[in-house]
Amino acid sequence: MPEPFKAVEQVSGFSDFVSTLKEELSGVAKVAIWAGGGATGLSNDLAKLADHLGAPIFTSFAGRGVGIASKNYLAAPVHEPEIANVLAQAELLLVFGSQLDGMNTKNWTLKIPKLVFVADADPEIATRNIDVRASLKTSDCVSVIGEVMKTPSKVSWIDAGSLSASVRKRLESEAKSKAVISLVSAIEKAWPAEGQIVCDMAVSGYWTGVYSDPKRVRRISYPVGWGTLGFALPASIGSAAINKPTLVICGDGGIAFAIGELATIKQEKLPITILLHDDGGYGMLRFDQQVMNHPERGVDLFSPDWKTLADSYGLTCEEVNLEI
Repeated sequence: MPEPFKAVEQVSGFSDFVSTLKEELSGVAKVAIWAGGGATGLSNDLAKLADHLGAPIFTSFAGRGVGIASKNYLAAPVHEPEIANVLAQAELLLVFGSQLDGMNTKNWTLKIPKLVFVADADPEIATRNIDVRASLKTSDCVSVIGEVMKTPSKVSWIDAGSLSASVRKRLESEAKSKAVISLVSAIEKAWPAEGQIVCDMAVSGYWTGVYSDPKRVRRISYPVGWGTLGFALPASIGSAAINKPTLVICGDGGIAFAIGELATIKQEKLPITILLHDDGGYGMLRFDQQVMNHPERGVDLFSPDWKTLADSYGLTCEEVNLEI
């Protein structure tokens, strides 16, 4: 095993951070950008920066859609081997608004470039997880981006669009993923770009939250870090309350946490559509137990007749049988 990279220098002053970053940028050709949930307000700025540096944009789950206007935006997640390989090839990684936590880095098994620069409101969290060249505690990443834009431009070293498309094509053809990717594709085609999507901890929610085209920043809400079962239905009330069409993707276990919100939807006439995936219980926990050859315990649930329940609230319900 190679020796782990140790941080050469960590700085907190803006001028030192920028000058160190510019110096390192001058000596590398393959730059990459990592955008997290703390960078959702920087989408247009990071798109311009990515095009200037020829840098592919990786996003955390919370950062989906950040920089999407750039030709260098990677739509496929970094967990896919083709995308992880791009990260491994990068010589310098610029991180904005991300903790680089275990969930987003496959428990820190991703190969991270040796030169990492972190700009964040609380960079100490990221620097506990990843060795960095320099970090900057700031709530003004726009100024950092502005300074980097003054450096010489670089050519793109990855065709992000073609690579993302090839990953999707592979997933569409593989036996383990083609059914769920078909569902994701149907959602992409049917749900408007201006509409919101709120995913719960459910099989269909996992795939939609990670693999669907966000079309814009902040379009998809997905609580993957804490694994908050039951999140989607109550969370959807917020976006729907400002008259934004909202799609809830949840399972039979998740919806049970807040089923009373069906009354809120009816009473307030909220523009909410619920895609309820009923697999008879906690499907992912059941899968984990099967994979580990454990007895299936506590994963099967009794569910109501959903059509009868919807009728009782005066809501329309359609049932479809799918193999996922």
